[in-house]
Amino acid sequence: MKDTLADIRAKLREGAYENEEQVRLSLVARLLQQLGWDIWNPAEVYTEYVATPSEDKTKVDVALFQQRHLPSVFIEVKAVGRIGNPRELADTERQLRDYNKNVLALFSVITDGRTWRFYHSQTGGEFSKKCFKELDVDRDNLDDLQRAFNAFLSKPEIVSGAARQEAECLLRLSQKQRLMQECLSEAGRLTQMLPFPRLPDALVGLVKQQGGDVTVEEAEQHIAGAKNRTRSEEPPPPPGRQTTSHASTGEQSVQGQQIDPAHPPDLRFTSIIEGHFGNHSANNWNALVCAGIRLALGEGLGVPELSECCGAKVVAGRKTDGGYHPIPQTNVSYQYVPANYAWAIALQLARRLRVPVFVRFRWAQREEAAHPGEEDVLQWGA
Repeated sequence: MKDTLADIRAKLREGAYENEEQVRLSLVARLLQQLGWDIWNPAEVYTEYVATPSEDKTKVDVALFQQRHLPSVFIEVKAVGRIGNPRELADTERQLRDYNKNVLALFSVITDGRTWRFYHSQTGGEFSKKCFKELDVDRDNLDDLQRAFNAFLSKPEIVSGAARQEAECLLRLSQKQRLMQECLSEAGRLTQMLPFPRLPDALVGLVKQQGGDVTVEEAEQHIAGAKNRTRSEEPPPPPGRQTTSHASTGEQSVQGQQIDPAHPPDLRFTSIIEGHFGNHSANNWNALVCAGIRLALGEGLGVPELSECCGAKVVAGRKTDGGYHPIPQTNVSYQYVPANYAWAIALQLARRLRVPVFVRFRWAQREEAAHPGEEDVLQWGA
């Protein structure tokens, strides 16, 4: 897969894909085959699919099916560079929204070969806000591209439901960032007016007016990130790992790789060796989140506030379906998530509670893992 992506990148830079049909056949179909789809079976990879036959004869460029009459993915293909035009993108989003009127696919994808935008069609709200992932084949790290395509477009991940779960987690965790970005310009204007608030304070206030809830620390981090993005259009380097000795909780000393807690690599295919959230221990990623939720409840946070502050799906009472698990010693249930999002939720909770969190973990010995067989550490706080 990685070699295929590297070859596609080279061809994009050479200008090899001269029109939309070449992108669809020589690029999109090539990737779909690598991702486990039978491109020679029209019942599985259906080109020119009529999604709304009762209204018009417009056709989806590529529709992917797990079962007959139940599309999993709609892919709309454009010539290279066309998505960079905001009007073209908006028109294509409306087109995909209309395709999903009668037959609702799980995901919708817009691509010009270079840029890939993934939408969770089955969530509510404005279609443009359903975008949960954007990839740039020309500029993004090849390992990251491979992981993202496998996570959201491979047949096994879609069939198993893992792709849906990861997409929903991304959407939840991005809601705060989206709201802060929308309010950032107005917050900057308010800093120039009486009573001359600090930019983070102004941003927190505006987000609250929009029905959101962010801390001053979260606002400061978002502002710092926005400044970094403004300084350079180049993609960030892969997350750094510092080879150091450092202490975990208590007096135990741990040798390993210190990873930036806010920007870890892909945590799929990892298992926790030692985990602590405050004074609570955890032996897996979701147990770490449960430990944080127990502490939060003890601090007086209610279920709605918990969901708001960290993006976790938490409900009152004992719930055992839909991926939910009752949390011992509490009267709430939490919907388990993949490792990447469990760590993101745990970090948000730790920051909110100002409680240290520590995880020592190991990647499995398999090709898809970010660092096969290696042992690393994530920690935040004292």
